[in-house]
Amino acid sequence: MPIAAIQSITYRQVTSASLQVTKLTDFYRPRLGRIKRGVIMERGRIQSLKRRISRANDLTLSEIAQELISEGHQPPVEVFGALRERIMKGAYIDSRKMSKLIILSRDRDLYQIPHTKVMLHGNVEALVDLLRARIPDRAIEDRLCERLANDFEQNAYGFREFVLVALKDYGSIKCLDTLEAIDFDFHGRFQTAKTVDDALKNQPISQSMESPSDFGWRVLREVDVMLGKLLKEAITSVRERNFLGEDMWSEESKKPASKFHRANIYIDLARGHLSDDLGAALNNIRKATEYLLKSVIKLQAIQADKKGSIEEMQLPTLMAILMDTRNNKNPNKVIYQHLEVIQKLTTLGSHDQKAPIDEFVNRDMVVGLISTFKVVQGYFEKYVEEEI
Repeated sequence: MPIAAIQSITYRQVTSASLQVTKLTDFYRPRLGRIKRGVIMERGRIQSLKRRISRANDLTLSEIAQELISEGHQPPVEVFGALRERIMKGAYIDSRKMSKLIILSRDRDLYQIPHTKVMLHGNVEALVDLLRARIPDRAIEDRLCERLANDFEQNAYGFREFVLVALKDYGSIKCLDTLEAIDFDFHGRFQTAKTVDDALKNQPISQSMESPSDFGWRVLREVDVMLGKLLKEAITSVRERNFLGEDMWSEESKKPASKFHRANIYIDLARGHLSDDLGAALNNIRKATEYLLKSVIKLQAIQADKKGSIEEMQLPTLMAILMDTRNNKNPNKVIYQHLEVIQKLTTLGSHDQKAPIDEFVNRDMVVGLISTFKVVQGYFEKYVEEEI
């Protein structure tokens, strides 16, 4: 081919490519500009929040805390650090907002600030918030049990139903002794109220016309019947759930930090979603399992034929690496079966099932899956220590 022809073709190709680049640049320039402006705006917002936090009085600081809580996700690290520093120096935020900040951030240091902990443990509603979010300090449940026992002893109606419902749904077997003791002491009153109530309901209307005092006594009897039934439901629910609870945030806990600390954070998040989003709970269990297996592979320096970074591998691949027959220390086959159960069930939360998640799983199944994960985690903690 003549040199002139080659030069002509090359020129046309270069010209065409140049035009394409120009078009792409013109297309993406405004979009890149918006992204850049968004990053700058976010950075500016962080600096603005830090400045406001540093200058705020207690009332304004409480408003900033509510602003962060309303966003519904973990605040930027710098912002939360500035807020925590003010609280540690004695700034006041009311106990309900404080409990929501702790739940949002899962920040143990914020929870352990002495005046914060005293304030939280003195507020029943904040304690129930923390219990529902599975904050791992058994003192939370202990304080609720103590308050419940005192209210029944003094016949104070305020928070008995509220605390009983919370323990029924989220209580560990540690609260069982308190519930059974209250049920024993309250049983006579419950039976009397139930018997009288049933008898009056069976009377003809003309014989059961109520005076104001009769109406008052009837309401009290109905409350006693409701509390008696709720007590028995709570005891049954706690027994069936058979959940011990964790104590990693308590001052009394002397357990060394787990090698798999981030897995525990994911499990805490999963527990926090048990009542509102089972799909999110399953996703967090899967993340915990993937982090656990990645950590084991790295700690044991297990060689993998699979291409790519361990950090980018997903659960089925990680399980295959661990069970490779060339690995001299394969996990127990029963543990592998536990992993298969976790993989199959968490897939329901990770992929579209063409139907609501609650048609496939319920809360009890997810609670059981967390227990399955804990068995696997306990095994691998011994596995990396070469105790098995």
